[in-house]
Amino acid sequence: MTRWLPTPVKRRLRPLLAPLAYAAERPRMRAFYGGFVKPDDLVFDVGAAEGFHAEVLAALGARVVCIEPQPYCLAALQRRVGGDPRVTIVAKGVGDAPGEATLHVSRGDPEISTFGIDKWKSGRFAAHCWEDRITVPMVTLDELVQEFGRPAFVKVDVEGFEERVLSGLSRPVKRISFEFTRDFPNDARRCVERIAELGPARFNATLFRRWRPMLPRWVGGEELLQRLAEVPGDTLYGDIHARRPDAHHASSS
Repeated sequence: MTRWLPTPVKRRLRPLLAPLAYAAERPRMRAFYGGFVKPDDLVFDVGAAEGFHAEVLAALGARVVCIEPQPYCLAALQRRVGGDPRVTIVAKGVGDAPGEATLHVSRGDPEISTFGIDKWKSGRFAAHCWEDRITVPMVTLDELVQEFGRPAFVKVDVEGFEERVLSGLSRPVKRISFEFTRDFPNDARRCVERIAELGPARFNATLFRRWRPMLPRWVGGEELLQRLAEVPGDTLYGDIHARRPDAHHASSS
């Protein structure tokens, strides 16, 4: 949503505009995720927001566990995919330890609500507002694995909290993605290093919601980080993807 609109206006417009934006992206998302998500795969959607990714993943036949603590997003998520028997909704946050944490909520832009508010105020969302604070229960990826099973794919989009999420995983999964932004290159590096600590992995990236691989081949973590550093422009964001070398995927993925 545009940052310069007043919060009450954004709250009224969001239910109309957000689905339209994702409707335009949905075919590209489906083609991208369809390259590696197969029917009956278990997927963890960490930071499921309003369920647009979960909707696509479930349509591909995956069993999707959506983990989302933000009340506005939970309500939207329930409306979008709550009736799908392939989808399970967990109203919690994900971090490096169980317990509770403070979520800073943006009323006008709920998708940028964050546990890491000090960092996020200095990044590309610095002009936005986080008016509310709520305490939410926290779970780790290891606990989710214990409850639901080992996923084939984990998608992490948690507004600057990605490293903490990955710290709560002690064994590798076939494929994992996490959001990154140029504002915090060390965060991306630590996440790549954490994934590599869990076992051999190859990396690629998708940029600017284009839903296609940045590189024609999967590379080591250091090479990917270097290639990202070479992308021109002050603004860079997207998702870094990691897969185990023994995981076989379509070449387009």
